[in-house]
Amino acid sequence: MRPRALHRRRGLGVVGLVVFALAFVVRAWWAIRVQRPIDAVWSDMAGYVSRAEMLLSGEMPGDPRILAMWPWGTHAIVAGELALFGRSSVIGIGLCHAAVGAAAAPCVAALTARFVPGRGAALVAGAAAALWHPHIVYSGYFSSEIWFATVTLLATYFLVRHAEGRRGA
Repeated sequence: MRPRALHRRRGLGVVGLVVFALAFVVRAWWAIRVQRPIDAVWSDMAGYVSRAEMLLSGEMPGDPRILAMWPWGTHAIVAGELALFGRSSVIGIGLCHAAVGAAAAPCVAALTARFVPGRGAALVAGAAAALWHPHIVYSGYFSSEIWFATVTLLATYFLVRHAEGRRGA
């Protein structure tokens, strides 16, 4: 590996850490101080939480069609959060949502770096993703949006890396 390529990779790692830290701090503040997920359990979130609690208790709904209409997904993730942090953990659940949501920002920066030369573009794109209001707001709810966006961006990044092969783009 050429020394310049190694230096470029290190610089992108710093960009990734900076945009992750920015995204994490903003989302943690939102999910702990502004809109706490455990205080926003209504509509879709109420369904996710009630199915998660049924899953954790081993109960089945009275009507089995409920599980057919809402397949495994968000309520299983919520069950994992509740099992790991507890039903009333403002800090644990808030930090979990912040970390999951924040992981999207370095993915955006890394994808940008694959197609646009220079770390500046990656930093701008990563910062834009870190401060993207809808993704911040969803950190304050039990919803699928932060999980889906982050997993989709991770999968896209790894698909691009795989398509590049060993020699790069």
